[in-house]
Amino acid sequence: MKTNGTRLLLIVLFLQLLLLVFAFCTKAQPDYTFNNPSLVSGTDRQIGAVYSYSRVKPNVDARVTITDITPGVTIAEFDATAGYMEALQPTINVAQRTRGYVELKIDFINRANGNPMQQAQISATCIDVDGAINLHEFDEINLGGGYVDYNMLGNQVTITQSGSWFKGINVGNTEYEGRDTAARAAMFTVTNAHVTTAIIRVGADNQTASTQQRLRSVYFKRFTYANSFLALPALRNFRGNEKNKKVELNWDLIEGNQLSKVIIEKGTTPSQFKSIGEVWTDQTKKTFQFTDKNNLDANAYYRLRMVTVSGDEQLSSILYFRATTENGAASLSLYPSVVNNQTTINYKSDRQSAAVLQIFDLNGKIVYRKNMNFQEGTNNIVVADLGKLMRGNYIVSLSDNNKLFTQKIIKQ
Repeated sequence: MKTNGTRLLLIVLFLQLLLLVFAFCTKAQPDYTFNNPSLVSGTDRQIGAVYSYSRVKPNVDARVTITDITPGVTIAEFDATAGYMEALQPTINVAQRTRGYVELKIDFINRANGNPMQQAQISATCIDVDGAINLHEFDEINLGGGYVDYNMLGNQVTITQSGSWFKGINVGNTEYEGRDTAARAAMFTVTNAHVTTAIIRVGADNQTASTQQRLRSVYFKRFTYANSFLALPALRNFRGNEKNKKVELNWDLIEGNQLSKVIIEKGTTPSQFKSIGEVWTDQTKKTFQFTDKNNLDANAYYRLRMVTVSGDEQLSSILYFRATTENGAASLSLYPSVVNNQTTINYKSDRQSAAVLQIFDLNGKIVYRKNMNFQEGTNNIVVADLGKLMRGNYIVSLSDNNKLFTQKIIKQ
C-alpha cells in the first residue's frame, strides 16, 4: 500500500509537471524563430558577413548582415545556442575602456520568390540588459518607428528614443546569469507594424581594466511588464494652472480605477522627482485637486504616482511650468515638441478664456481640432489622442479671441 501510494503520487506529480512544461512552451513560443544560421557570403563574424535563416516564420526566411562592429569589439559567437534556441544571440567581447556594439541588419524575405516581405507586425525584445560597476550593457532597436514597452518603474534600464531608434542601457549594476526572461526589469520590447527590415545593435560600455564577454539576446516576441504604459490607465485627464506663483493641479479618475492613493511628485528636471503630497481615494469620488503653495521660482515638473489597492503603480504624464516672471503677454509652448501619442499644452493666459486648438499639416489641411478652456495664469493640459496622426511635421495653432499662437511639432 505504501509503495503503491507513493507510485500514484509520483504519477500525479509527473502529470502536473508535464502540464506545466506544456503551458510554459505554449506561452513562450516566439513570433519568429532564429535558429541554425548558414553563412552565405563574407567572412564569418566580420563586417559584411551575411547569414541566412530558414523559416523564421511560415513562408518567411531572414537574411542577417553584420553592418558594423565598432573598434574594440569582437564577436565570439554569432548566434549562440546557450539561452533560447529561437532567439538571435550574439556573444561579444568588449575591450577594456571601450564603449561599442555590433550592428545587425535583418531583412525578411518571401521564401517562395526571394523578394523582400513586409511583416504585419514585429515585436523585438532585448533580454538581460545587465551590468555591474563600470560595466553597462546596452541594446538599440530600429524598426522604423513604433513604440517601446518596459517596466516604467524598474531600476535596471533607462530607455531613450532618438528618431526611430529605441535604446535601453543598464543602470542597475545587477548581473543576471546566462540569458533569461525572468528578469523583466532588465528587458524592453519594441513593436512596430509593416516592417521589412529591422536593425539591432548589441553592445556594452566597459570601463573596467579587462576585456569583458557579454551574452546578448534578442527575442522576437512580445512580453508583458509590470508598470507598463499599456496597462489600463486609471487617469482620465490631468491638468494644472499656475497663478501668483502657486500651482493648482486637477485630475479625474475613471470608474472602477482600484486606486488606494495618489502621490503628487515634483521635480526640477523631468527625470528626478520627490513626493510633495498624497491624496487618498475612494470609489465615490472621481475629481481631485492639489495646490502647491511653494513659490514657483524655478522651472517645475509635476506628475502623479497612482498606487492601486494591490500595490501596483502607474505614472501620469508630466506637466511642465516655467519659472514665474513678471506678468506679461500670453504665450504658448508644447512639451514635448517631438510626440508619439501625446503632448502637454503650456499656455499662459491673462484671463479666463475659451480657445480653439488646431493642428495643420504642411499642406494647410486641418488634421486635429479641439476646444479648450483656460484659467488666468499658466495652464497645462495634456492632449493625449495624437496617435492617429501620420509621422511628419505639423503646425499647432491656438486661437484665443483675437490672439493667435503657433508652434511646430514633429510626430514620430
